[in-house]
Amino acid sequence: MRSLIRLECKKTTISEVIHYIDILRLPNSYTEPTHIFLLNAEVGGGKTYLVNEYVKTKGITESSSPSFAFIHEYEKKIFHYDLYLKNDIHAKTKLLESLILDGIHFVEWGDFFLLEKLQNLGFFVVLIQITNTQDNNARIYDFFV
Repeated sequence: MRSLIRLECKKTTISEVIHYIDILRLPNSYTEPTHIFLLNAEVGGGKTYLVNEYVKTKGITESSSPSFAFIHEYEKKIFHYDLYLKNDIHAKTKLLESLILDGIHFVEWGDFFLLEKLQNLGFFVVLIQITNTQDNNARIYDFFV
């Protein structure tokens, strides 16, 4: 599968990634507006950081990883999920029930398997693969559809 967009950004330029997320949410002639973003990276790879920076741009000052809560719902219809070690049927059912809600959904630990399954269910989904670089302050962001 090829990447739709590839960005290499330092933490100080994460706004470029956020800009592309906002663009993909807009109606256009080529794709459906995207409301579900799967985030995949190694532990400490920047998944939660990306969501935290995104919600800051929307005026929300407090955010954190939903590792122990499974989901955080922020103001302005922003949902943040963490699937790490949550492979049970209850978690999967809760995720599907939540993804139909109006808003933007960030799902940490999403992968190509989940991307395909959600697309088969009719969701338009983008997977953002975050890869570390040799520079500890930079990441590569690949957007897959």
